[in-house]
Amino acid sequence: MDIRVRAALADDVPLLKELIDEMSVFERLPISITEDVLLRDGFHGVPKFRALLAFNKKEPAGYAFVYDCYSSFEGRGVYLEDLYVRPAYRGKSAAIELLRAVARAALDSECCGIVLNILRWNTPSYKFFTRAGAAILDDRQVLRIPRERLEALTRP
Repeated sequence: MDIRVRAALADDVPLLKELIDEMSVFERLPISITEDVLLRDGFHGVPKFRALLAFNKKEPAGYAFVYDCYSSFEGRGVYLEDLYVRPAYRGKSAAIELLRAVARAALDSECCGIVLNILRWNTPSYKFFTRAGAAILDDRQVLRIPRERLEALTRP
């Protein structure tokens, strides 16, 4: 395979949405993002995220979805929201090429590292990222306040 990775462009939003939809099915998670929101948030004004696309020749193989984060103790970081590879390209260097591209971008930006979450049941992803050098931060617990609760928090 000849996997090439490049930055996603505004014209790639339909493909990016298609890959995000595939990942949501794989991860068994609901999805509400639209192409319009991806276009607005990633390609207009100050981008809220960056996406990388992996191709085998002209065939889309996967994507990585990242945004900046910051540690008050260590400085800049990159949050890897998604790294998804289509089943036909798993184990064939697409994932490592995407991760290498994210790592290069993190180094170029003088980041302290790459932060990511993995669903507990996703053993293949856990093995992939630990082989790449990721370590579990067992002194932390991931929490999320959902949108439905945000309004209640804003009331006195």
